[in-house]
Amino acid sequence: MEKFKSFITEAKQEDYRVVVLSVENNDNSTTAKSIKKESDKLGLANYVISLDGANLSYDKTYKIHEAGDEKGFDISSSDTVVFVRGTPTRDSSLDLISELEKIGICCVNSRLTITTAADKYRTYIKLKDYGLTQPKTVLIPNQDELENAVKKLVRVIVLGGKIVGTMQRDVVEGDFRSNYSQGAKVKSYKLSQLETEQCLLSAKALDGILTAVDFIPSANPKTAPPFILEVNSSPGSEGIESANSGLNVAKTI
Repeated sequence: MEKFKSFITEAKQEDYRVVVLSVENNDNSTTAKSIKKESDKLGLANYVISLDGANLSYDKTYKIHEAGDEKGFDISSSDTVVFVRGTPTRDSSLDLISELEKIGICCVNSRLTITTAADKYRTYIKLKDYGLTQPKTVLIPNQDELENAVKKLVRVIVLGGKIVGTMQRDVVEGDFRSNYSQGAKVKSYKLSQLETEQCLLSAKALDGILTAVDFIPSANPKTAPPFILEVNSSPGSEGIESANSGLNVAKTI
């Protein structure tokens, strides 16, 4: 997080260069396409590619290449920011993120944040270390028993230590998930001061730059902390934008 803050506050003579590494097929990655669209509007050089097969080269300057692209795209620690879309699972993909971090590239998010967020039990331990309230947690082999456990969830998008959007999601009947893409109904949610503080602390616990914090509201949101469920390292933008009229996540980023 500190690297990101210093990166965006440095006085720069050159424009930013934007790389989006997408786990999803580029045609299906709505947020990746939105970041490209906003980069184009700002006149920022950008490179949106599949993470699978991407690689680095060095010949006086560093370049990142999509599989099969010999020309590649120039990157530098002084002007380049890399957004990772989706959750990488292959070691080779995670190793590429480590290589980028090693040469000083600002990655949103870091390998550590991505892998911690992907492991819900590790996330639980991290949040517990920060004193955040969570539901009673045990390791289970599957989630079949969760279908009726939760009826309402709240998601909060946190960027650089600031909240940029909220949404309440109702669980889809017959499906314990509450993803917008799964058909969940969404609307904006007004956070209490306590909920705001707890969401910011949750993002901080995982050292996340761009994250989504999911929680179950307590019975008394102003006085009792919410139950933090997870921190997502690669939140989508469609649902949150649908719930907040006029919000453009990619433009805000």
